[in-house]
Amino acid sequence: MRDNSIFHTLLKHNGYKEFKPNELLAPYACAAFQKCVKKEGVKLYFITVYEYPPFVDEKAPSNGRYEADGQFETDRGLTFNVKLHHGWSIADLEDFFDKIYHSMGCNPYGV
Repeated sequence: MRDNSIFHTLLKHNGYKEFKPNELLAPYACAAFQKCVKKEGVKLYFITVYEYPPFVDEKAPSNGRYEADGQFETDRGLTFNVKLHHGWSIADLEDFFDKIYHSMGCNPYGV
């Protein structure tokens, strides 16, 4: 099983800030981290990583207890989220969400 303190440190080292999970949005999460992805000081989108307790399998895949959400805004002002389930590295998830931002023609967040 993953040493959570190491993964938490990696998230923080990569610019994620830890916060208390929102009980309405992620009622079973035991930890949460968020990063605002910016370019030249402009907010592009947010990535939120949730950690969940091992409900069934203590020997889940290395990051089977983690999910990531990306939140984006379209050119029409619509907001949408994309969820990435287990099996990713931090570099993988950031690359994945960056590709979504650019391929969907998203606007900077809040513009």
